Amino acid sequence: KSGLGLFREATAPVSESMWWDPSGGLYWCNSEAGTLHFSALGAPVSGIDDRVLHLPPLLAAFAPAPDGFVIAGKNAVALVNPLGAFLRTLARIPHQTDQIRFNEAKCDPYGRFILGTAGLDGFSNGAVYSVDPRGEWRSIYDHAGLVTGVQWSDDGTRMWFTDTRQSTIFTCSYSPYGEMSNVQPFVRGFRGEGLARDADGGFWTSSEGGRRIARWDDAGQQTLELEIPAKRVSSIAFGGAELSTLFIATSRVGLSAVELSQFPLSGAIFGIETGTHGYPTRPFGLP
Repeated sequence: KSGLGLFREATAPVSESMWWDPSGGLYWCNSEAGTLHFSALGAPVSGIDDRVLHLPPLLAAFAPAPDGFVIAGKNAVALVNPLGAFLRTLARIPHQTDQIRFNEAKCDPYGRFILGTAGLDGFSNGAVYSVDPRGEWRSIYDHAGLVTGVQWSDDGTRMWFTDTRQSTIFTCSYSPYGEMSNVQPFVRGFRGEGLARDADGGFWTSSEGGRRIARWDDAGQQTLELEIPAKRVSSIAFGGAELSTLFIATSRVGLSAVELSQFPLSGAIFGIETGTHGYPTRPFGLP
């Protein structure tokens, strides 16, 4: 592995829902502002040449779709074109209370958009929802605290998700019909954010409240830990030409002046070359 490098300066308070586009750049969003960003590899770290689309806030998460992007707001899922123009609402999903909102989402191996919510602070009343290309939706799990990362096995029969509030990565069986069953702890006892899976069966997430990245093998044993010069990790994803670069987004939301002076790079996106590689980003609607 080579050392940690700066990919983008802190151009937004928080970068979330990162994913790699094979055209040669990283997509991510600034949720509160509703901005969707494309950061090309090799472009200035200042972000001055980045492409930015302005969507209605809150932009919780997004993924590639045949006609542009599938996006998640606070409680709705919609399609927008490549320029960010609204195409249609796919689903409106009533949460238990207006304090609950969508937080992170990824497309499963069958082309569905799988969304996790942020439940109320201190409660595990969040949920995981499935939205298919026809706009049909359902709740597939209803004991989540704060879902910040989702991954699947190569054959689509197993799913893993990070529940930050429960300080656990869970795993479960996953059916071709998009059903979760037999949810069990995979790694517990640390407060991680995000989840990226590598080709060697390992899982990468933040640890120690976000100042470190850790990797666990497929048996749930920790194999490495890496310190990040920022206060909190917000999203992680594999990318680069060989999908061997681990991109690490961080947040400066809620940091005090003292914390920002200690960690001035908080809010930046970093990249580190790994000895492994990740997987291509799955699109919506195309199993």
